[in-house]
Amino acid sequence: MNNPYCASFEEVRNLYIRHMEVTARNNFIKWSKVLSREELEEQLDTQKGGLIDETKKQIKATTKETEFVEFLAALQLADFYFPNEHKDICFELRRNTKPTDIKSFKDLTDNFENYTHVDCKIKNSNTEVSFQIKRDYSDHTPCGFALWLNEKVFKKYSEMSGTTLVIFLGIPTDGSPVELDKLYEEFTKKCLSHISFDKVSLIYNDNTTGHIVLHELFPEHKRLMIETDLAMARMRGQA
Repeated sequence: MNNPYCASFEEVRNLYIRHMEVTARNNFIKWSKVLSREELEEQLDTQKGGLIDETKKQIKATTKETEFVEFLAALQLADFYFPNEHKDICFELRRNTKPTDIKSFKDLTDNFENYTHVDCKIKNSNTEVSFQIKRDYSDHTPCGFALWLNEKVFKKYSEMSGTTLVIFLGIPTDGSPVELDKLYEEFTKKCLSHISFDKVSLIYNDNTTGHIVLHELFPEHKRLMIETDLAMARMRGQA
């Protein structure tokens, strides 16, 4: 990393927590000018109405941004790799950005370096792991995934030893489940000879079991799972 911003897991997480708090507070102030106190309290109690809808819309828009995906992935990977340990998370910033100028979630994500082989690094007192994070832009079929991985990822990055590739696996637009066994089969048939990363893994939500899964495809085939409720509680600083 040429220009890293590094902070503890808790500090990085709190940037997002404060961002959500400020978003909710600003919306509350805005809507308090057009709604009575009773109407505001009713919306907060029922979680329905213009205030709630606007806040949810803003949060949803944030979660669709590539920068947020990288940010969320870093927090989840820190949880998987170094559970119940002190750990730091580092992000690569644009060259003209001073790490000391990062004071908020938007300061951080707006200044992520787009053209880097290492998106984030996670480390404890003894070990550090570098990650390249990608969103899955394939057609969600096993063949499409293998083609996308070879053409859009492995050809783009030549020698990546010392780095782990992590792919956020999306959900097909028709809502059908991803065929993970067939995906792994296509991966092993068509991708192994092109890999220069130390590891290749997927992150996805398994709604059938209620877990967030870190699914390693290479060099081993194995899964680590964290209960979704627990992972989200940690994300909010509640566990």
